[in-house]
Amino acid sequence: MLDIENAKKVFQEYVDSFDKTQNGIRLKNAHTYRVADLIKTLAESISFSDEEIELAELIGLLHDIGRFEQLKRYHTFLDSKSIDHAKLGVKILFEDGLIRRFIQTEEYDRIIKIAVDNHNKLKIEPNLSEKELVYCRLIRDADKIDIFYNNTTENRKIGFQDFDQQDERISDTVLETFKQGKQIENSKRKYFLDAYINMISFIYDLNFMKSFEIIKEKGYINCLVNQLELKDEKAKRVMEEIKKTANEYIENRIKEDV
Repeated sequence: MLDIENAKKVFQEYVDSFDKTQNGIRLKNAHTYRVADLIKTLAESISFSDEEIELAELIGLLHDIGRFEQLKRYHTFLDSKSIDHAKLGVKILFEDGLIRRFIQTEEYDRIIKIAVDNHNKLKIEPNLSEKELVYCRLIRDADKIDIFYNNTTENRKIGFQDFDQQDERISDTVLETFKQGKQIENSKRKYFLDAYINMISFIYDLNFMKSFEIIKEKGYINCLVNQLELKDEKAKRVMEEIKKTANEYIENRIKEDV
């Protein structure tokens, strides 16, 4: 059935087939293991069975499997300039047959496929079963939490390489969408701070109480905003307001469960 230790071994063998001298390969390798740990923590927080937790962990291990081939082929992690990495992952797993190296049974193929395919979309596809939906929500939360982590470490500038980080403008559309409590579409980003606000807006798509608790405990929102070295006074005020709004939203979501 499920053998998560074997799956980790197979995953590492797969990653080792790529050029690990590339920083991007190393980053996605580390990201994958952290997401697998995070999704396990989230699954445990909603009282999943042992087998359900292992399936969640396997999805965490496989969610970014397309990233390695994406970087090899296109030399970028930007889907807009290459290929949808989730769909590439689905192809590698299910059309090319790599999935059978991770798990022998076909019993969970549909859930794995749906979860991998939906992990990077603005919204989850409609008409899913409750079980399919919960796994999609788990992987999306775990992935977003680790994106917050990545952007509060020395890796924080990697996701913004296509933006002029000295340009401190903010698009009205991006700011208004954030104020409405909505996640921002990637296509709406014009400036560096647009992309930054887009990332913070991930909080509006989180689903589990444990996700909010982790973000609060780690202080990700404060760290994300405080590490900005802005010169424009208006941009400073806007980002401070975004920090305040985001922290209040997280606190309110946590209080809902008390």
